[in-house]
Amino acid sequence: MRRRILLVLSATLLAAPAGAQVCTRTPPPFLPGLFPETVRGLPLEFSSAPGMGCMAMYRSGAPAGLWALVSADANPSLPLGESATDLQKHYEGTGKPVITVDGWPVVVSYLPKGDEFLTLRGSIMLSVLVKNGDQGERSQEMATSFLRAMLPKVPCGS
Repeated sequence: MRRRILLVLSATLLAAPAGAQVCTRTPPPFLPGLFPETVRGLPLEFSSAPGMGCMAMYRSGAPAGLWALVSADANPSLPLGESATDLQKHYEGTGKPVITVDGWPVVVSYLPKGDEFLTLRGSIMLSVLVKNGDQGERSQEMATSFLRAMLPKVPCGS
């Protein structure tokens, strides 16, 4: 009997779609640990933890150079950040541009304060605000660099 149950369970697991990104329900990680020391040559200048979130600043010495405010907060929209497919559909419904970073959807907003790249993943909301951005490729490359460094640190299964 046990063997039959194991065979049924194994067949069920093998039949699951491969490559679908789905997050597991886990407690949030230690937020300051999500921030890299440097990204694209920009050093981490400060990191703070207001309330339940954490914010860091990365800036260059050049007055007109790109710099970024990066934040990690608790995801207020669970279960929205549990599935890349569902999140993609939700972001497409906003009418804003959507990019993917390593298969995970990120919504883009061009605001007076800067170019914002936002995503929900599992129990975390990540935001990269690129200051002095170009509303284009340079901003996207910078934001993508941060997200590629941080997303793997957020608990999420595949």
